[in-house]
Amino acid sequence: MHESAASPQTEARTEAAQRVLEASKILFAERGYDGVSIRDIAEKAKVSKANVFHHFGSKANLYAAILEQVAEQLGTKLDVLRDSSCSVQERVARFAELDLQDQLEDPHCVYLFLRQLMAPNNTEQRRKAEQVIRDSLRSLLQLLEQLQEQGELPADTDPLALTLAIAGGNFMYFQLQGILAEFQRDGRPVDPSTFSRSLMHLITPAVNNGPTPPTTRG
Repeated sequence: MHESAASPQTEARTEAAQRVLEASKILFAERGYDGVSIRDIAEKAKVSKANVFHHFGSKANLYAAILEQVAEQLGTKLDVLRDSSCSVQERVARFAELDLQDQLEDPHCVYLFLRQLMAPNNTEQRRKAEQVIRDSLRSLLQLLEQLQEQGELPADTDPLALTLAIAGGNFMYFQLQGILAEFQRDGRPVDPSTFSRSLMHLITPAVNNGPTPPTTRG
Protein backbone atom coordinates (compact mmCIF):
# COMPACT_ATOMS: atom_id res chain seq x y z
CA MET A 1 0.00 0.00 0.00
CA HIS A 2 1.47 3.33 -1.09
CA GLU A 3 1.47 6.29 1.29
CA SER A 4 -0.71 9.17 0.14
CA ALA A 5 1.22 11.99 -1.52
CA ALA A 6 -1.21 14.52 -0.07
CA SER A 7 0.14 14.17 3.45
CA PRO A 8 3.68 15.59 2.94
CA GLN A 9 2.31 18.28 0.62
CA THR A 10 -0.19 19.33 3.28
CA GLU A 11 2.57 19.41 5.90
CA ALA A 12 4.73 21.54 3.59
CA ARG A 13 1.89 23.98 3.01
CA THR A 14 1.19 24.19 6.71
CA GLU A 15 4.83 24.87 7.53
CA ALA A 16 5.07 27.50 4.79
CA ALA A 17 1.85 29.14 5.95
CA GLN A 18 3.22 29.39 9.48
CA ARG A 19 6.40 31.01 8.20
CA VAL A 20 4.28 33.53 6.32
CA LEU A 21 2.29 34.30 9.47
CA GLU A 22 5.44 34.80 11.55
CA ALA A 23 7.04 36.99 8.90
CA SER A 24 3.88 39.08 8.63
CA LYS A 25 3.67 39.54 12.38
CA ILE A 26 7.27 40.75 12.58
CA LEU A 27 6.92 43.13 9.66
CA PHE A 28 3.55 44.53 10.79
CA ALA A 29 5.07 45.16 14.25
CA GLU A 30 8.14 46.87 12.82
CA ARG A 31 6.63 48.90 9.98
CA GLY A 32 2.88 48.98 10.51
CA TYR A 33 0.24 47.44 8.30
CA ASP A 34 0.46 50.05 5.54
CA GLY A 35 4.25 49.88 5.46
CA VAL A 36 4.34 46.21 4.47
CA SER A 37 3.72 44.66 1.06
CA ILE A 38 3.05 41.08 0.03
CA ARG A 39 6.47 41.10 -1.61
CA ASP A 40 8.07 42.07 1.72
CA ILE A 41 6.25 39.24 3.47
CA ALA A 42 7.20 36.69 0.82
CA GLU A 43 10.87 37.68 1.01
CA LYS A 44 10.88 37.53 4.81
CA ALA A 45 9.19 34.12 4.83
CA LYS A 46 11.37 32.86 1.96
CA VAL A 47 8.38 31.88 -0.17
CA SER A 48 6.94 33.19 -3.42
CA LYS A 49 4.25 35.85 -3.61
CA ALA A 50 2.02 33.23 -5.20
CA ASN A 51 2.51 31.05 -2.12
CA VAL A 52 1.36 33.88 0.16
CA PHE A 53 -1.76 34.46 -1.94
CA HIS A 54 -2.38 30.70 -2.09
CA HIS A 55 -2.49 30.35 1.69
CA PHE A 56 -4.14 33.63 2.68
CA GLY A 57 -5.48 35.43 -0.37
CA SER A 58 -4.65 38.96 0.77
CA LYS A 59 -2.73 41.06 3.26
CA ALA A 60 -5.96 41.77 5.14
CA ASN A 61 -6.58 38.03 5.55
CA LEU A 62 -3.05 37.63 6.89
CA TYR A 63 -3.64 40.31 9.49
CA ALA A 64 -6.92 38.68 10.48
CA ALA A 65 -5.19 35.29 10.81
CA ILE A 66 -2.65 36.76 13.23
CA LEU A 67 -5.43 38.20 15.39
CA GLU A 68 -7.22 34.85 15.27
CA GLN A 69 -4.10 33.13 16.60
CA VAL A 70 -4.06 35.51 19.55
CA ALA A 71 -7.71 34.73 20.33
CA GLU A 72 -7.03 30.99 20.16
CA GLN A 73 -4.10 31.30 22.57
CA LEU A 74 -6.31 33.13 25.05
CA GLY A 75 -8.91 30.37 24.87
CA THR A 76 -6.27 27.80 25.80
CA LYS A 77 -5.06 29.87 28.74
CA LEU A 78 -8.60 30.42 30.03
CA ASP A 79 -8.93 26.64 30.42
CA VAL A 80 -6.47 26.96 33.31
CA LEU A 81 -9.07 28.95 35.26
CA ARG A 82 -11.62 26.18 34.71
CA ASP A 83 -9.43 23.52 36.30
CA SER A 84 -11.15 22.85 39.63
CA SER A 85 -8.40 20.48 40.82
CA CYS A 86 -6.56 23.36 42.50
CA SER A 87 -7.47 26.54 44.34
CA VAL A 88 -8.75 29.59 42.50
CA GLN A 89 -5.74 31.55 43.73
CA GLU A 90 -3.41 29.02 42.13
CA ARG A 91 -5.43 29.08 38.90
CA VAL A 92 -5.35 32.88 38.72
CA ALA A 93 -1.59 32.88 39.37
CA ARG A 94 -1.03 30.23 36.71
CA PHE A 95 -3.11 32.13 34.15
CA ALA A 96 -1.19 35.34 34.84
CA GLU A 97 2.11 33.46 34.53
CA LEU A 98 1.14 31.92 31.18
CA ASP A 99 -0.08 35.26 29.87
CA LEU A 100 3.21 36.95 30.72
CA GLN A 101 5.21 34.08 29.22
CA ASP A 102 3.30 34.45 25.95
CA GLN A 103 4.09 38.16 25.81
CA LEU A 104 7.79 37.63 26.50
CA GLU A 105 8.10 34.76 24.02
CA ASP A 106 6.23 36.58 21.25
CA PRO A 107 7.13 40.26 21.64
CA HIS A 108 6.30 41.13 18.03
CA CYS A 109 2.68 40.25 18.73
CA VAL A 110 2.62 42.80 21.57
CA TYR A 111 4.36 45.41 19.43
CA LEU A 112 1.86 44.81 16.63
CA PHE A 113 -1.03 45.65 18.96
CA LEU A 114 0.81 48.64 20.41
CA ARG A 115 1.50 50.04 16.95
CA GLN A 116 -2.15 49.71 15.95
CA LEU A 117 -3.46 51.22 19.18
CA MET A 118 -1.13 54.19 18.80
CA ALA A 119 -2.08 54.78 15.17
CA PRO A 120 -3.45 58.33 14.78
CA ASN A 121 -6.18 57.27 12.39
CA ASN A 122 -9.14 55.04 13.15
CA THR A 123 -8.17 52.41 10.59
CA GLU A 124 -9.82 49.06 10.04
CA GLN A 125 -6.72 47.36 11.44
CA ARG A 126 -6.87 49.44 14.61
CA ARG A 127 -10.55 48.64 15.08
CA LYS A 128 -9.86 44.93 14.69
CA ALA A 129 -6.98 45.04 17.16
CA GLU A 130 -9.13 46.91 19.68
CA GLN A 131 -11.89 44.34 19.21
CA VAL A 132 -9.51 41.48 20.00
CA ILE A 133 -8.38 43.25 23.19
CA ARG A 134 -11.98 44.03 24.12
CA ASP A 135 -13.08 40.43 23.57
CA SER A 136 -10.08 39.08 25.49
CA LEU A 137 -10.72 41.25 28.54
CA ARG A 138 -14.42 40.47 28.42
CA SER A 139 -13.79 36.71 28.24
CA LEU A 140 -11.49 36.83 31.27
CA LEU A 141 -13.89 39.07 33.19
CA GLN A 142 -16.89 36.86 32.48
CA LEU A 143 -15.06 33.75 33.62
CA LEU A 144 -13.96 35.42 36.86
CA GLU A 145 -17.54 36.60 37.43
CA GLN A 146 -18.73 33.05 36.87
CA LEU A 147 -16.25 31.74 39.44
CA GLN A 148 -17.54 34.35 41.87
CA GLU A 149 -21.15 33.31 41.26
CA GLN A 150 -20.12 29.73 42.01
CA GLY A 151 -18.64 30.85 45.33
CA GLU A 152 -15.03 30.18 44.39
CA LEU A 153 -14.08 33.86 44.33
CA PRO A 154 -15.04 35.74 47.53
CA ALA A 155 -17.87 38.22 47.16
CA ASP A 156 -15.60 41.14 48.09
CA THR A 157 -13.24 40.41 45.17
CA ASP A 158 -13.79 42.77 42.25
CA PRO A 159 -13.51 40.67 39.04
CA LEU A 160 -12.93 43.77 36.91
CA ALA A 161 -10.10 44.99 39.14
CA LEU A 162 -8.56 41.50 39.05
CA THR A 163 -8.85 41.42 35.25
CA LEU A 164 -7.11 44.78 34.92
CA ALA A 165 -4.47 43.81 37.48
CA ILE A 166 -3.50 40.78 35.41
CA ALA A 167 -3.46 42.68 32.12
CA GLY A 168 -1.81 45.80 33.51
CA GLY A 169 0.75 44.06 35.71
CA ASN A 170 1.95 41.78 32.94
CA PHE A 171 2.10 44.59 30.41
CA MET A 172 4.17 46.74 32.76
CA TYR A 173 6.62 43.87 33.29
CA PHE A 174 6.86 43.42 29.52
CA GLN A 175 7.54 47.12 28.99
CA LEU A 176 10.05 47.41 31.84
CA GLN A 177 11.71 43.98 31.61
CA GLY A 178 15.12 45.50 30.84
CA ILE A 179 14.98 47.63 33.98
CA LEU A 180 13.45 44.92 36.16
CA ALA A 181 16.29 42.58 35.21
CA GLU A 182 18.53 44.83 37.31
CA PHE A 183 16.44 44.36 40.45
CA GLN A 184 17.57 41.59 42.76
CA ARG A 185 15.74 39.36 45.19
CA ASP A 186 17.96 37.11 47.30
CA GLY A 187 20.75 37.82 44.83
CA ARG A 188 18.68 36.80 41.80
CA PRO A 189 16.84 38.88 39.19
CA VAL A 190 13.07 39.14 39.51
CA ASP A 191 12.04 36.56 36.93
CA PRO A 192 8.64 36.74 35.16
CA SER A 193 7.22 33.64 36.84
CA THR A 194 8.00 34.96 40.31
CA PHE A 195 6.66 38.40 39.40
CA SER A 196 3.28 37.30 38.03
CA ARG A 197 2.64 34.73 40.73
CA SER A 198 3.69 37.07 43.54
CA LEU A 199 1.48 39.83 42.16
CA MET A 200 -1.56 37.56 41.98
CA HIS A 201 -1.01 36.16 45.47
CA LEU A 202 -0.67 39.71 46.75
CA ILE A 203 -3.90 40.79 45.07
CA THR A 204 -5.87 37.68 46.06
CA PRO A 205 -4.56 36.83 49.55
CA ALA A 206 -7.89 35.47 50.83
CA VAL A 207 -8.94 33.54 47.74
CA ASN A 208 -6.98 30.40 48.55
CA ASN A 209 -8.93 29.60 51.70
CA GLY A 210 -12.18 31.29 50.73
CA PRO A 211 -14.04 33.90 52.78
CA THR A 212 -13.11 34.23 56.43
CA PRO A 213 -15.74 32.49 58.58
CA PRO A 214 -17.64 34.68 61.08
CA THR A 215 -16.31 34.73 64.61
CA THR A 216 -18.43 33.38 67.46
CA ARG A 217 -18.69 34.91 70.88
CA GLY A 218 -18.04 32.76 73.93
